[in-house]
Amino acid sequence: MITTLIVLCTALSPVLGTGPIYGPIMCGTYECELPDCWCISVATPGSIWDEETPQLVVLAVEGSVDDVGVDAVQAVLQGLNNPDGCPVSGTWFVYDQKTDYQLVNTLYNHNIEIGVMPMLKNDAEFWENALYGDWLLAIEGAKAAVGYLGNVPVSEIRGVRAHDRRMGGNHQIQPYLDYRSSRPGDFVYDSSWQATAANLKNWPFTLDFDNLEPCLRGHCPFDSFPGIWEYQMIPYLTEDDVPCYTLTECELVKGKESHKDFLKRNFLENYTKNRTPFTINLDPRFFNNTDIDYRILEIREFLNDILTNNPDTYVLSMKEALEWIRHPANKSDLQNFPHWSCGKVDRPTVCEEPVCCAYDLESGCLNGKCGETEGTDIETLHKFCVECPAVLPVLGNPYGLPNNVDTCQHSK
Repeated sequence: MITTLIVLCTALSPVLGTGPIYGPIMCGTYECELPDCWCISVATPGSIWDEETPQLVVLAVEGSVDDVGVDAVQAVLQGLNNPDGCPVSGTWFVYDQKTDYQLVNTLYNHNIEIGVMPMLKNDAEFWENALYGDWLLAIEGAKAAVGYLGNVPVSEIRGVRAHDRRMGGNHQIQPYLDYRSSRPGDFVYDSSWQATAANLKNWPFTLDFDNLEPCLRGHCPFDSFPGIWEYQMIPYLTEDDVPCYTLTECELVKGKESHKDFLKRNFLENYTKNRTPFTINLDPRFFNNTDIDYRILEIREFLNDILTNNPDTYVLSMKEALEWIRHPANKSDLQNFPHWSCGKVDRPTVCEEPVCCAYDLESGCLNGKCGETEGTDIETLHKFCVECPAVLPVLGNPYGLPNNVDTCQHSK
């Protein structure tokens, strides 16, 4: 008997790849088993029947953390519980610019999962052409900033989302693999990959094998990255079948349909078919609006509606949704599911006395604590859970170490 292996060859691109020219063998030709491997598929993980599959819902926010956004998210989620009696949760992918790190700590200690975005946004197309070193510096820097400035355990930061959801190919995913290789048994994931519209939607999958999915923005990874999960951004569809990926984007194309009705119609597409996870994708722009109270009410009413009328629905963080995918169980067995936190923070931290620091916008040098300086138009204020760093934390110096104090002293 002759065994034939199908190998998917990918042309070498100057902006892709830290591995070999040839991509991985297709999923299914080698063993791929949970919890650390799952082929891209519309089939439910663990071969659980649809009627025994819980409907997972994730509220995911991407962008800077400020008081408007945090207050809005807390107002949306407050007092809502899942069928197991545990409080609902969500995920926030933090972008460092204009972020209040005291509030990052608040989110973390209120059981909101903290993920990160690369530490430098730059222009819209920068990241799809960035090199491995760029991604490594920006992702590890973002984690270090959240960990140090917001007093959040770095080991709890599992997820990454790229700016504008622009994929960076192998160069983007390799730092995830390097991180996981140094922490056996841990898992990390990406949530940047925009999926195409489909009648049946794919479940999250690992990047062990080539999945033949197109990248709508940027470049797809083509090497094997064992155990790295991809939680794709599944598009919403308007009543005219126009795809969009965040509620902010959807406002431009959804017409007069309310946010609540828009979400409910798209939710039922998942719920009545193969129960793939449904995600509410938000960014701070959605809440920075004159009708913020109405927007909060609509999303809260949507969540209350599905939790009441669809009692096998769970509103979770992205990490918790992936934990069910990695360890699937019948919905009847989820009352004490060991891989969910049930509102408990494994490693609680404190930020009891946050420090407000004033920095010069042009030099990034520390002017002093807020209220202790004269205050100018070129001054920017930041709140940290540590004493004021000597310089404003930036890419390449996420701790704000005093490596250019001399320059700062001369500029005064």
